[in-house]
Amino acid sequence: MKWFRIPRLRLWQQGVETFKQSGADYLIAIGGGSPQDTCKAIGIIINNPEFADVRSLEGGAETKNAAVPMIAIPTTAGTAAEVTIKLRDYDVQNRRKFVCYDPHDIPVVAIIDADMMSSMPASLKAATGVDALTHAIEGYNH
Repeated sequence: MKWFRIPRLRLWQQGVETFKQSGADYLIAIGGGSPQDTCKAIGIIINNPEFADVRSLEGGAETKNAAVPMIAIPTTAGTAAEVTIKLRDYDVQNRRKFVCYDPHDIPVVAIIDADMMSSMPASLKAATGVDALTHAIEGYNH
C-alpha cells in the first residue's frame, strides 16, 4: 500500500479488504501518526461495518464494538497516536481534514523503543518534539 502524509479514505478501505482476506487476528502499526491512524480506522471498520465510510466516524463516533486488537510501534514521537482515542483523515473529495474520537480505537499495546526514532531527521525530531509539548500542555489544561 502507498502511504500518504495524512491517511486517505481509499487506503483505509483497501486495508479493511486486505485484513479480511488475510485471516489475521490483530493489527500491527509500525510508523508515525499516519500508519497508526490508518490501523485504528481499519480495526474499527472491520468490527463496526456500519462505519465503512470512515467519514461517518467524524467527531465522536458511537461504535458498539471494540476495534480489532492493535499493537502500536511508533517510529516518531509527538502525535501520541499509539495511546490516544483519536484518528485523523483527509477527505480528498471535499478537500478537508477531519478528526474522529472513539474509545474503541485505542491500541491494546504500545511498544516504545527510542532506537526506532533515532534515525529521524533533525527537522522531524524538532517538529514532533513540539507536537509532544502541545500534548503535554493540553493534558495539563484539561
